[in-house]
Amino acid sequence: MSQNQKVKINQRNLKVKVNKGDFIMTKKEQLIQVFNNAKKYTNDFVAVAIETKGNQGIEIIINPAYNFDQKLEYYNKAYNDDLILNTYNGISIISACSFDYDIEFTEIEEMLQNKF
Repeated sequence: MSQNQKVKINQRNLKVKVNKGDFIMTKKEQLIQVFNNAKKYTNDFVAVAIETKGNQGIEIIINPAYNFDQKLEYYNKAYNDDLILNTYNGISIISACSFDYDIEFTEIEEMLQNKF
């Protein structure tokens, strides 16, 4: 499997709500799944798209593999199940994807347009 295929697999798994019987994954569960898939497929990075009230566009945070566990722990504590920051409801995580070194930034931006 090529590295670009890994990205597409991770993207496909998390850009729509996933039904498990009568259960629909929360946005936070989808974010956790992005990180878990990144580790499973040994992706190099996870990009997280942040939307801030009053700002145009999105902020993109790129987390390297060596920091996956610490960042996921932070996101779990700092954001609610809808991925809204607990201390200020004007900041939310709207999307995430995993990828490897051999991808163009424009491709990352395109993948992050698909919101949770």
